[in-house]
Amino acid sequence: MKRLPFLLSLLRQHALSYLGGTVLLAATLWMTLSIPLYLQQAVDILRSNPDPTGSAFLDRVGWILFFALGIIFTRTGSRLCFFVPGRRVEFDLK
Repeated sequence: MKRLPFLLSLLRQHALSYLGGTVLLAATLWMTLSIPLYLQQAVDILRSNPDPTGSAFLDRVGWILFFALGIIFTRTGSRLCFFVPGRRVEFDLK
């Protein structure tokens, strides 16, 4: 039972990093789940109007590309927020 207070102190010490990682992970998940919805809307727009130069179609494609690029940064950021504190703790314990 002496490990629990030690682990809780480490959690408190790195709570801000874990909170940031959780927020970034939630943003990654939201963007990942939004891409199929925007893709479906783009396909529906193309079915109703086969001209791909329409503003609504290009808007959906723009959002898909934005989410795809955003996922790269939010996923990388969330991993950094979760793994860096673990490495710091490991370094401190050695």
